[in-house]
Amino acid sequence: MGWKKTAKKAGRAVGKRTLKAAEWAVQSADEAKQWAEPRGLDKYIFMAAANTGLVYGAAELIDRTSYSDATNGLIMLGTGATLLAGNQIMLGPRFRRARNYVAGLNRDLDKSRFASWVKSLGLASTTWFFCSGLNPYFQQARQDFFQRTRDSPLITDARPAVPEAKEGRPGIYSEFGYSPIVTHDFSGTELAGKDSMTGRIQRTLRWQPIYRAIETAHGMPKDTLAGMIMQESYGNPVQPNASNDGGLGLTHIQGTVAEQWGLYIYGNSKGTATEIMGGRSEKC
Repeated sequence: MGWKKTAKKAGRAVGKRTLKAAEWAVQSADEAKQWAEPRGLDKYIFMAAANTGLVYGAAELIDRTSYSDATNGLIMLGTGATLLAGNQIMLGPRFRRARNYVAGLNRDLDKSRFASWVKSLGLASTTWFFCSGLNPYFQQARQDFFQRTRDSPLITDARPAVPEAKEGRPGIYSEFGYSPIVTHDFSGTELAGKDSMTGRIQRTLRWQPIYRAIETAHGMPKDTLAGMIMQESYGNPVQPNASNDGGLGLTHIQGTVAEQWGLYIYGNSKGTATEIMGGRSEKC
């Protein structure tokens, strides 16, 4: 029985020390926050959230629309001008009274330590969300300005294990005495217009064995590539990008991305805006 009492006593001692260490860490963090609050902690976090949120909104607008490169450039130019003007106005003398009023409300809220932490953590979480959303755009910009910079590949070089197609009729059919009842003749079959939803589906399903094998090999959600194909090329492998900026292929790979991943490029197209790929089209 002696060792059990010793173990319980040691456990209680460890628990008390752990609790004291946690209390000391929380108290130290709160003291540091109280020291930083009068020096504009939440003000700077709020400004970071507002600025990153504006840039994130502009980036999402560009990413979710099909505007031309010129229009996208104007959108980002306007976003930058709005950032500069907004920060200058908000920090200028005209808004001093409003800033003082908000600062008073902030001080009253900081009197409740729980409410103060909820406010600061909420602002910090918002900033983190916008920054994480902008990370892919910053990564692409870094690669554009520093050509030697290459991040780890998003996919592996291993070829997917696709079963080989065998020519001829399977022998099991002969063993079962199978004979076709209906003979299909597709000689007069025509696809619906490629701009229609039916036409997109028809053309996309032609590539199902390929994109299903890729999705399976790389653990992608089912029919993710099918949605990309329907949106980008309507299932037509020679359908150029609507803005004629060089995107071609089932998923409209740009020249720079194709060169980066070692894909075959038609002609010498290596830019993001070229007519070498974007200026040619075929009916399919």
